Amino acid sequence: METHGVGTVGILANPMAGRDVRRLIGRALQQTPDMKRNQIQRAVVGAVAAGARRVLLMRDVFRAAESAIESLRLHADVALLDGPIETNAGDTRRNALALRDAGCGALIVLGGDGTNRQVALAWPDAPLIPLSTGTNNVFPEMLEATSAGAAAGLVAAGAVSIDEVSRRCKVVEVEYPNSETDLALVDVALLEGDHPGSLLAFDPTQLRDLVLTRAEPAAVGMSPIGGLLQPVGRDDPGGITVRCTAPDAGGRPLLVPISPGLYRTAYVAHVAPLEEGVWTQVSGPGVVATDGDRMRMLGPRETARARVMRRGPRVIDVPRTLTLAAKRGIFRERPPHLPCICCLSCFRAASRRCFPRTARNGTASPAICASASLETPRDEESPATIRAPAHAGETSGEARARSLDIAVHDRLALVLIGGGGGLLCQARDVAFDCSDRQPESRTRYAHAISMLREKPLDHCIRKISHGVPPSIW
Repeated sequence: METHGVGTVGILANPMAGRDVRRLIGRALQQTPDMKRNQIQRAVVGAVAAGARRVLLMRDVFRAAESAIESLRLHADVALLDGPIETNAGDTRRNALALRDAGCGALIVLGGDGTNRQVALAWPDAPLIPLSTGTNNVFPEMLEATSAGAAAGLVAAGAVSIDEVSRRCKVVEVEYPNSETDLALVDVALLEGDHPGSLLAFDPTQLRDLVLTRAEPAAVGMSPIGGLLQPVGRDDPGGITVRCTAPDAGGRPLLVPISPGLYRTAYVAHVAPLEEGVWTQVSGPGVVATDGDRMRMLGPRETARARVMRRGPRVIDVPRTLTLAAKRGIFRERPPHLPCICCLSCFRAASRRCFPRTARNGTASPAICASASLETPRDEESPATIRAPAHAGETSGEARARSLDIAVHDRLALVLIGGGGGLLCQARDVAFDCSDRQPESRTRYAHAISMLREKPLDHCIRKISHGVPPSIW
C-alpha cells in the first residue's frame, strides 16, 4: 500500500541537544539518550493513535530513535531513514530535508532553539511541533510528547487542517557586508570580546546589540533581557532591539537569568520596539550569535543589518489542535472497549489483566474478565489452564472447548484492535500459550488464523466486536 505523503509524521531528535558544557555552569537538566528515547516513543504512540499511517525517524549516534521503536507494535508503518551521522548542525539540516522529501505532513523536533533554527534554515515553512530538550529554550515548548504526537498525527492525517492550527513564526533575518544571509528564530546578538564556536554561557557584560522576535520575561537566556523591560510575545507583531554597554559605560543594571538557575547582570542603555520589515544595524567589533550559536565575526568598522519577519516554520498549536479534534469527536470514533496494545510489554500486561492464570497447583482460575487482578501468578514454565464456569448440562469437553474459544477470541481481539492486524505471528504465539498447548486448541487457532488471512480486516474486527468466537467464523 502506498502511503507516501499520506498521514506521515516525521520525528527529528537532536542527540546532542541538552548535553553541552553550559550545564556545568548553570543548573539545567542533563538530557540523557534514554530520556529522548522515552519522549520519542510517546510521540510515536500519540501520532499513530491520532491517525498517522506512517511515522519516520532519523538514525542518531546514540540510537535513541532506533531503540524507541524496536519494541513498538503499532498499526502503522514506523521506520528509520538512513543518512550520514557527523554529530554537527549539518545532521539536523540533512535530516529535515530527508523528512520533507519523504512527504511528512507534520514534523516533531526534539531540541532547543539552535536545533529548530537548523530545521528552519533547511525547511523554511516546515509544519513544526518543537519539543524542548535544549538548554536555553524559548522557541520550543514544554509539552507532553504524547499530546504533541497526537497533534502531529491529526494534522498529518488531515483530520485537522494545518491552516486552522498553525501560523508562520517570526524570524530575524540577517544580512552581512558580503551579502551572506542568516536567520534566527528568537535572538541575534553581538558579543564583544567573544569568539566563534564558543559553547560557554554568554557573558552579559560583553553584550552590545540584541534583536529579539520574542522578549519573554519568563524565559532564560537572551530573551528576558528584553522581556523584563518590554515584553513581546510569540503572536505579537514585530520585535524589539536592546542596546547594552560595558559595566562602567552608563548602562542601567538589569539582573537576568542567562541560563537555568544562573543569574547575571546586564547593563542596558536603550530598548525600542522594532516593526516587522524594518532594518536595524548591528555594528562590530564582535561575534554575531544567532539563537545562541556564535557564528560570524564582525570587524571594528563592519556592520550587519537585521529585521524581524514572519517567514519562519508553521508552528502547530497543540492545545488548539486537540481541542478541535475533541469538538469534532475524532477520538470517539476510535475502538473504545479494549486497551491500546502499543508494544509487547503492554500486550503482556493486558493479557494478564484480562486472562488470569492458575497457579502451579492447577486450581481453577477466576472468571475471565477485564477487571481481574494484575497480580495473578503466571508461570511461564508449566502449562496453565483457562477455564470458563460450566453451564448446566455441559460436559467437561464442551466446557473446555468454550474456554478455548473465549481465550482465542479475546486474545485475538486485543491484537486486532490494538495492532490493526499486523501482529498475526504474535497472536499465534499468545493463543498457543493461552490454550494449554493441546492439539484441539491448535486446530481452533489455525481456523482463526485462516479467517484472519482470508477475510477482510473489518470483517474480523466486526466478528470479534460482536462476540463471535473464531471456531464459527
